[in-house]
Amino acid sequence: MSNVSADPKQPEWIFGDLGGGMADGPNAGPTVEFRGNPSYYIAREALQNIMDAHDAKSGKPVEAEFSVITMPAKSVPGAERLGEILSACAVYLREKGAIDTAVEFEKGASKISKNATVKVLRISDFNTVGMTKENWFRFAESVGFSNKSSGSGGSFGLGKGAYYVSSGFLSLFISSVDNSNSYIFAGKTIVTTFEENGKRKQNNGTYGVGDQKPIHDRDLLPANFTKLFPDVFKRTMPGTDFLIPDFIGEDDWAAELVQSILRYFWLPIITGKLIVKVQENETINQNTVEHLLHKYFSKAPFEWGNTDAPNPLPLYYAYRKATPIEDELDHLGNVRLYLLPADGYPNRVALIRKPGMVVDCIKKNSMNRYAAVFICDNEKGNPLLREMENQEHNEWKWENAKTQENREKAKLAYSEMENFIKRELQKLSTSKEERYLSIEGLEDFIAMDTDEGSGAQGGEEEHTPKEYGDEVTVEEMRNLDLKIKKKILSIKERSEKEGKDVYIPVPEKGSKGKKKSKPKNNDVRPLAGITFLSFAGTDSESNPTHQIQIKGEPGKKIGIVQIVAGGDDSSERLVLQAVTADKTVNNQPSFNANEVRDLVLNKTGERRLKVKFAESGKYSLKLNAFELNKKSR
Repeated sequence: MSNVSADPKQPEWIFGDLGGGMADGPNAGPTVEFRGNPSYYIAREALQNIMDAHDAKSGKPVEAEFSVITMPAKSVPGAERLGEILSACAVYLREKGAIDTAVEFEKGASKISKNATVKVLRISDFNTVGMTKENWFRFAESVGFSNKSSGSGGSFGLGKGAYYVSSGFLSLFISSVDNSNSYIFAGKTIVTTFEENGKRKQNNGTYGVGDQKPIHDRDLLPANFTKLFPDVFKRTMPGTDFLIPDFIGEDDWAAELVQSILRYFWLPIITGKLIVKVQENETINQNTVEHLLHKYFSKAPFEWGNTDAPNPLPLYYAYRKATPIEDELDHLGNVRLYLLPADGYPNRVALIRKPGMVVDCIKKNSMNRYAAVFICDNEKGNPLLREMENQEHNEWKWENAKTQENREKAKLAYSEMENFIKRELQKLSTSKEERYLSIEGLEDFIAMDTDEGSGAQGGEEEHTPKEYGDEVTVEEMRNLDLKIKKKILSIKERSEKEGKDVYIPVPEKGSKGKKKSKPKNNDVRPLAGITFLSFAGTDSESNPTHQIQIKGEPGKKIGIVQIVAGGDDSSERLVLQAVTADKTVNNQPSFNANEVRDLVLNKTGERRLKVKFAESGKYSLKLNAFELNKKSR
């Protein structure tokens, strides 16, 4: 292996001696937590750091650009020596039995020796302060240091590992002009311990001058590299450019990156704090974000089995459409919860602090489907939440706090946050369950037709309603009538309010013998002004007939009535075994799974159903009505 350049003024890859220190293998250092999806991690970590570096004096939002070009591997600064280092790491790893990882290092070295064409990911920021001395130390010269400022997000700390693992060479180059017009450039790499001339070397190295110092003279930079990025190396305005050689992103990296940005940064984008451009294809700003959210996620399921890839649309609409619920908590200070109930929503709460990235989406059960956004961005609570974050910035746990004192505070803070969310979800269940719960005594007054085809199942007794004067006073009748009217009015008002401009997932429509096709977004929409009252009859203890009264506009056709059971998870479906309707209008609806289809209300605006379920039990029913466009029928 060649030695380091004898001229300390000429840039080269430089590694310090390890001496008697412990060897670092492939699972050491800040890179191990960020292996996997490069678009996921690089978007989260890079944009957090960029937002932390915002120059407030600019009066403009932070701007970030992501682009990829290709170039010969030997155009990477110090390419020959970098290839030698990767080969030396592979030899060391094979000696220690880490064969699989050694192969990956050999692949990188081979690309350089063959001068293969490699991709380079460029990440540029604008309207920032650039790499100040403090930022440079945290990002390029240390591990585990981070900004303690309450407003910071990534803070150039451990999250920088995401940059390195996005490179097949485990390397990156940084070119920056700070707000005092000082220029700085260096290459950085985090590999493994290796041996050179009989000495073990540290796992982190610098492409620089002297004793691993950065370069301040642009004339020292290799021309075959700088000519590929003329606007980077001629930059005069403050800001930073990261260049990641041998970028490991797939061919569709741009689409994946856009989706990752939309998932986690929609809030600073819609509030005008962040603008992102990806490969000249997409500009994500206040004016385009809603269109792009629908472009990429309108057909994606709302169920989140993989929290690395949630559908952000429910969260976006919760923030846009719901009135914030504010509270002043003892440890977190002022907090806001945007809570939007909508059928099919994922029962998730997005957790956000300064500077606005979605840190996590936690599941909280409720009797009603919803999406919610929790925000704490004040100077009191934000530092405490930051203490709870892991180095990947994708969870809050009080156990992550660094000191015992902070862990105790964090535990109390997390508990009060959970209690606040739980309290508001309970209110949501209480306010919405009225449309589904039966009114005490109602079953005594709902008469159901007993004509053939609409009566009880064989061997079952009919439930006989009470007659006027039969154990019931006129006053009781009036009170019941008043109860019903009040509930219907409140439900109608709330239904109309909730149904406006809210994105609802569309159920698929299929037919026998034909492949199911996904309907367009506007094929099915929630039907406002429809109310339901239900109760379980007394015909059978184990499997009673459930009776449902439906009210709405006279003559209205309801395309779909979805029936689910109440409980912690409102998506629990009850498979229908039998459905019969009264004969007050010439219409008999069909049914399939948990849906009653094509139900027409009579001239008084109501219908009555009797339903039996495949699984025995008495249920508190919850129903949702949808209208079908002609082309979706």
